[in-house]
Amino acid sequence: MFQLKEYQRRCLDELAEYFRRIIAFQGVTDKPEKTAFEEKEGRVPYQPVKELPGLPYVCLRVPTGGGKTVMASHAVGVACKEYLRRERCLVFWLAPTTQIVTQTMKALQDKRHPYRQALDSTFGGRMTIMDLSSAVTSLKPADLSADTVVVVSTIQARASGTGKAGRSIPTTTAT
Repeated sequence: MFQLKEYQRRCLDELAEYFRRIIAFQGVTDKPEKTAFEEKEGRVPYQPVKELPGLPYVCLRVPTGGGKTVMASHAVGVACKEYLRRERCLVFWLAPTTQIVTQTMKALQDKRHPYRQALDSTFGGRMTIMDLSSAVTSLKPADLSADTVVVVSTIQARASGTGKAGRSIPTTTAT
């Protein structure tokens, strides 16, 4: 299996620690994601996404060619285990263009690809990879309890509130 470089591992370890600190601050402060972020020296002030209150928002800065997508494959497991504290989760994997969505779908569906191997390693091979159109038309609650489901789409499709063929995409989340 593909081995992460040391700087990639450190970034993912920082992300895991951030999620653990959020959990530690829940019930102590009304903004645990902000408190957890700002307790580390040298960071810029935390800037939440106002449309997603209470949802942690972080950016892992990695240079071009630095392996952002392979890190994202590992970060899914970090977020699911450390922040959500779940065995399975629903992931919206957003890409800037339809070309990158197509490339990402192909890689995530290929069990020999390092991105998929990272997910399979974390979730024991219990993965379903879908595009947004398939998720809107065929995703069922049983799928979510059986597998970690990754829905791959463009940022634009999510922001516009419609998928292929103008289908409405729900914008509320269940708690």
